[in-house]
Amino acid sequence: MPSRHFSLDRIKDKTSQFAFDLERLMIEAPGNTRRILQRVAEGNLGRLQAPAMEALGGTATRYLARLPGAIISSALMVAGSLLVVAPKDGGWHHNVGQFMVFAGIFTTIVISLRAARRNRGRR
Repeated sequence: MPSRHFSLDRIKDKTSQFAFDLERLMIEAPGNTRRILQRVAEGNLGRLQAPAMEALGGTATRYLARLPGAIISSALMVAGSLLVVAPKDGGWHHNVGQFMVFAGIFTTIVISLRAARRNRGRR
């Protein structure tokens, strides 16, 4: 198999194709460059049409809008859990920790319900 990969016929074909591509590039490049520079000078490059990218941008915007709430709820749950499992028996930190965990769970539920309602409205 390696001998076929490095055969003279294969090398000749690849070299010929490369030379053809290079020749075409050298012939077409000046005209293309001139047209692009003329459009730049006229301020008429046009607008890129990328509907898939616009849809992806909308999806990313929705997720980024949910991100602060998700960070806050996870921080509440982690910090609350640390306060609940603190080595002291009872005390204020235990009660505050439980409140923080419940607040984090509540925030997560609210974010999930709002996201589900928005997604249902788009369909």
